[in-house]
Amino acid sequence: MITLVFWNPRGINNKDVEFKKFLDGKSAAYAGVSESQTYRSESALSDGRWSWEAGTEGKPTVKGAPPARGMGAFVDVSRAEASVVRVGKFTMWHRIELVGERGPLVAGVGYFPNAQDKAGHKMANDELREMLAYFCGMGELVVFGGDHNAHTGAKGCSMPADDAGRMLLATTGSAGMLMVNSMAGLCEGGPTRRQLRKGGDQETVIDYVFVSPQLASMVKSMTIEEDQMGSDHLPIVLTLEGLTVKPVRKVGMREVWKVNDVPSPPDDWSWVAACQAKFMDWVATTGSFI
Repeated sequence: MITLVFWNPRGINNKDVEFKKFLDGKSAAYAGVSESQTYRSESALSDGRWSWEAGTEGKPTVKGAPPARGMGAFVDVSRAEASVVRVGKFTMWHRIELVGERGPLVAGVGYFPNAQDKAGHKMANDELREMLAYFCGMGELVVFGGDHNAHTGAKGCSMPADDAGRMLLATTGSAGMLMVNSMAGLCEGGPTRRQLRKGGDQETVIDYVFVSPQLASMVKSMTIEEDQMGSDHLPIVLTLEGLTVKPVRKVGMREVWKVNDVPSPPDDWSWVAACQAKFMDWVATTGSFI
């Protein structure tokens, strides 16, 4: 079983400690973050367990406002072997290694423009269409989630479907992707965004998770959590069964040999044969020449 989380924190810099505790409690292997607004080195948000890798994001303004937009992902390096495989302007994709012959799981996170920005949504959907064609075309297991700033008329949304939502459904549908938010009996929770306003809260659904057809039968649950952790978005927790994350491969310490003072040709070749045997034993143990 593997658990993935998707969330828009409206800036992760001051929420990373709390969010990591949340991820620990869910035993998550991966967390896609929309609107990260970090503009910091990856080491600043990484620790011994969680590795942060940032995607494309804007820089801080001249007047000192925080960086705009952005996306990234946390990976539990004690649990999962994963790497970034593609990064675009609106999406970022990880390859998560799995045990068995199913191949890797490709997890993508996205952050799309405001719903009113039709040109921006066209660019975002063009990128998403290209990415899905690439991964789904190879038969990969694909999960894609994040804040899409689009209304599709999903359950729990107070807003009607809009052009951004229809565009998103057309893009994902052309790749055969299935929306988990609308899977009866599997999606628990209501809106994915809750804004406190005078005259009453506004509750909408603009954060979605999509899976490739091969994963549909493996979706155990998708829960929209109530703990907003200071954001106006609610975290989405997706659990897939029948899949096992490949444990991180532990590599032994590398040996370094000084050979600059070795006479050429050597007077005694016996030590050369001994070094060669030791080197081949090291290669066989570590499985690498590097």
